[in-house]
Amino acid sequence: MTRAWAFLVFALVLAAAAFQLATIRTDIGDFFFSGDADNPGFRIGRIQTEELARRYLISVGHTGIDELTRREFVVALQQTLTESKQVRRIWTEPFTHRDIQHLLQFYAPYQLLLLSLQPEREVSGLLSPQGMASQAAMIREALLGPGPSLVKSLLVDDPMLLTLSWFTRIGQTSSQPESDPAHSAFFLETQHPGLDTTAQQRFQQTLTETFGALNRNYDQRFTLEYTGVPVFAVSIREQVSRDITRISTLSIGVVILLSWLVFRSLRTLLCISIMLFTTACIATLLVQWVYGYLHGLTLALGTTLIGICVDYFIHAMVHTGDNTGAERVQAIRRLWPVLLVGGATTLIGYTALSFSGFPGLQQVAMFTGSGIVAALLITRYLLPDLMGLFQVQVQPHIDLSWLLTASAGTRPRYLVIAIITGCLLAGGARIHWGDDLGTLAPSLQQLAKTDRLIRARLSSIEPGRFILVTGNSMESVLHTAEQVQRQLVDLQRQGKLDAYYPLFPWIASSQLQTHNAQAWNDALNPAARERWTQTLADHGLSTAAFPPLTAAPKPLLEPELALGSPAAILLSTQLLQDTNGTTAVIWLGKHQPQALVEALQTISGARYFSQKDNIRQLARDYRNKAQTMLVWGILLILALLSLRYRSALGALRVLSPAALSIMLLLGLWGLSGTPMGMLHLIGLLLTAAVCVDYGVFFMENRGGNRKRTFQAITVSAITTAAAFASLGIAENPALHALAWTVAPGVLAGFMLCPVMLGHTGNGE
Repeated sequence: MTRAWAFLVFALVLAAAAFQLATIRTDIGDFFFSGDADNPGFRIGRIQTEELARRYLISVGHTGIDELTRREFVVALQQTLTESKQVRRIWTEPFTHRDIQHLLQFYAPYQLLLLSLQPEREVSGLLSPQGMASQAAMIREALLGPGPSLVKSLLVDDPMLLTLSWFTRIGQTSSQPESDPAHSAFFLETQHPGLDTTAQQRFQQTLTETFGALNRNYDQRFTLEYTGVPVFAVSIREQVSRDITRISTLSIGVVILLSWLVFRSLRTLLCISIMLFTTACIATLLVQWVYGYLHGLTLALGTTLIGICVDYFIHAMVHTGDNTGAERVQAIRRLWPVLLVGGATTLIGYTALSFSGFPGLQQVAMFTGSGIVAALLITRYLLPDLMGLFQVQVQPHIDLSWLLTASAGTRPRYLVIAIITGCLLAGGARIHWGDDLGTLAPSLQQLAKTDRLIRARLSSIEPGRFILVTGNSMESVLHTAEQVQRQLVDLQRQGKLDAYYPLFPWIASSQLQTHNAQAWNDALNPAARERWTQTLADHGLSTAAFPPLTAAPKPLLEPELALGSPAAILLSTQLLQDTNGTTAVIWLGKHQPQALVEALQTISGARYFSQKDNIRQLARDYRNKAQTMLVWGILLILALLSLRYRSALGALRVLSPAALSIMLLLGLWGLSGTPMGMLHLIGLLLTAAVCVDYGVFFMENRGGNRKRTFQAITVSAITTAAAFASLGIAENPALHALAWTVAPGVLAGFMLCPVMLGHTGNGE
């Protein structure tokens, strides 16, 4: 009894520790994608997380409202939001008028270095009579415009006012969507990281309340829509949280209900609940210690641990329910070898998950695997004392022993094998593999629709598609990006690319800057200087007020200077430097993907990146690994059983219910026409691991009473199937695949045990 009381105290301490230390994360990327620092896609994800993920795209609807009123409302909303400490900045265009002034002043001294991607042709045109006349006319117009003082300051470092031409040229690579008279849209950047869902949820509430308060003054005539990474992050967290609550509540409730229906004893129910709760706390703390957090989907999937671990408790309790004291300990010792073999086979199945490459399932494998080990140890060393403490006498009120009689003989066995084989042959050829991880992510169709509509009003960037440039140094990356940009210029001219957002001329490689300087210096001769002076005079400009044309400046524009300039707001979303090298992104508007792929084939270090295609390939890789793990898992289970029974034939016999269950599931999935993916394969592996337990328990019949053994297996199968079936109520489709694979597979494997193994084993 002392040991039992010590365990109860230990369980309370574990519960407190798990509640205090467990950190639950809900970012779906943590579950589906691994963070490989050497993977360019992951590295660019860091850019998006650090900068773009803070941003909201906000759209205010104002159908039928006059322009003055809607402008007044939007300005008032922006001003109120700007005053919030949660907001970093708000903008419609990337640069304000003051920002543009600072940009022009910063870049004016470097204009000759950033002249062109094709310097010789640009310089030749610029220093021609027509080119000089065009520049002189622009200077005259600018001096007569609203900002002559700015123009005069620029002319000190830029005598031909190339800075204005440079700024105009930047806008030619991008395009803005057509204005929508029914909506006003703008960008907002928060102080909080985009994936800090707690802070972002507070801000979204602030945004809604601020809009609502202002809208009341306008008779609720305006509407608000917003999107961005934080919106999806908060929605996913809420969805995962709902799934955790639903699944855990249903799973625990179903197991409690089934336990009550089976045992009709509150003491038995309390004993089982304490052991399961302790097991779950141990698994939670171990995952928290290893990973530093526990993903919400791991917790949701971990509730199936209830259905698996309860198998060992139930099997032992059913077989020792009539015993007392030392007899109970002896009974557990007799059962221990079969419990150990059953636990080992299930562990093999879950351990195989850790080699699938799927980061979320690696956590699930550790969570459930550690839970199984804890459950086995509790069963072996503590269950007798706990049953004594609670004075548990177990007598199951469920009896399916008629299946033993109905399945007696070889005829039912051969008939079942023939039916399942026929089902597999009919459906196996029709199995369709799906490799879209998007179908496994939370279903947020309405948010995605809103996202597309708002982005169409604000930006021409196609999210998830860009050109990725990688290299060992900033210089090599910039040089490669310039090669890419030359191809993009041609594609845009051919109509195969609508818009793009390049690095040049915001920043340039030393090689290109030197090339520009050399081309200018070679072409700048006394005749060109004299022609420029005459051109200024012809346009009515005082030549004495203009500095002469000089050679290009020797100090180059260093990348660090550009990244610290007013252009940093754009460059920060396109450049990343870390210990793995430098990565650059060229964002794309509407385009023809095949044309881009072909254009980049000859450029080393650059590739077209499609997030959807990349995820599809990742899903395909996961599926291939899952297929491999399914085969290896079954082979390892077979090897373990062969060692246990010292016979490959005996091992195959024990494995036959699980194997036939998998064959049946494959045939039915094929006949249904439903695509199978990675999680279906993993579900098959888990089905095999769990069903082998039943085969081992039934085959060995350690209690010496086949009816009692089958009662224990019946209760175990029902509770395990119920725990996995509870995943079917989740909003997340990823959990559905496991629910409708494992739950029916476990029930099929259980019912196949008396058919395939009824003529073997000990006892009656």
